[in-house]
Amino acid sequence: MKIRTAILARVVFLACCVTAPVVADEEKEPTLEEARAEFETADADLNRAYREVKTLLPDWLFDDLRAEQKEWLAGRDERALSDAVFNGGRQNEGREKESPDYWRSLTWNTRTRTQMIRGWQAKGPDGAAEIPWSGLWTDGDGGWLMIEETGDPRKVRFRISVVRGPTAHLGAISGEARRNAEAGFFTDEGDPEYHGDDDPTETWLFFEKEYGPPRLEIRGIHTQPYHGARAYFDGVYTRLRAAEEKDRELFEE
Repeated sequence: MKIRTAILARVVFLACCVTAPVVADEEKEPTLEEARAEFETADADLNRAYREVKTLLPDWLFDDLRAEQKEWLAGRDERALSDAVFNGGRQNEGREKESPDYWRSLTWNTRTRTQMIRGWQAKGPDGAAEIPWSGLWTDGDGGWLMIEETGDPRKVRFRISVVRGPTAHLGAISGEARRNAEAGFFTDEGDPEYHGDDDPTETWLFFEKEYGPPRLEIRGIHTQPYHGARAYFDGVYTRLRAAEEKDRELFEE
């Protein structure tokens, strides 16, 4: 199975690279008060970014972001309740908010979401500026995507790394996708290492970039050779910024 052994550490480190700095020492478990204070700081930063983007976007585009934000908030809070029990033990059931794990989960997801919202600042007031394919993208749920130009306007090079769910099911895939305006397509046809006589089925990935918001949807078919049982590549990814050298190093095999 085409999964990198060090992917979990790299994706977690990548998340730290693009989110706000962690206040507490990562080698030391924060107290409940410290964890709650970190979240309050992260939440204030999120609200500030949200207000800033609102002044930049046209109403029709901000409506999309507002609807997305409402759905995200509900999911974030539910995930924090689950993480408090999974990471802190069943003794936290019914008292999740008394656990530092609850507030740490809120903080991590809030910081990632703040970066996603700031990615919308690439849009000008007219909402017509084109968002490039190349850059660092995330779906905010453990999925990270890097796209680079190849010099051929008909192709882009991509790398995807994912860590899904509290049990950290992993996945990774990379290659060149054919590009046609706002759509892209990848197939691993002809790769004998993963699709020999015993499994001739191809893996397909479809990329569809939205016009307006900095979002790109990925849909996969027969992607199991590249990820764990509960991992997946599908999702709507938001562009954070242009890719940097540190991103390339983290995505390397």
